[in-house]
Amino acid sequence: MFVFPGDLPAPSLFLDKSLIYVGDTVLYWCLTPSNSPMIFAFLCKDGKEMARKPAVPGKFSFDFPYHVTGQSSGNFSCGYQHKVLHNQVWSSHLSIARYLHVTGEEASISRRITMFPLFGIRNEQIFCLVAYCVNIPETPAPESSPFNGDT
Repeated sequence: MFVFPGDLPAPSLFLDKSLIYVGDTVLYWCLTPSNSPMIFAFLCKDGKEMARKPAVPGKFSFDFPYHVTGQSSGNFSCGYQHKVLHNQVWSSHLSIARYLHVTGEEASISRRITMFPLFGIRNEQIFCLVAYCVNIPETPAPESSPFNGDT
């Protein structure tokens, strides 16, 4: 089998977080062109392949979970390969690299909530600053509850 270098269109790479801490698990999402008969997609750090996922017919996105350590900072990109006639394998160009900057310390849950104020509570309803919102069903407090004003 002969592998030809990157002539196929580059995929796109996305990252699910903007602030990253040691101990986090981030999710890289590689979106490939829909017209490519792929055999696998792969994730690279600083130009070296780190992980690969086999292609699934009709699937054009690939999730790559990545556990963050103190040495995880670097440029991440993704690509894919597909087979053509006579077992020739063609590679894509790599995606535009995404730089992962890792904060050296592990953040506590309370620090993360402060740094990621995505949700709020008002009148017993949760609202969020993204596309989806969820309501908390209203349930009356028990008769003897301090939340009813009874003391």
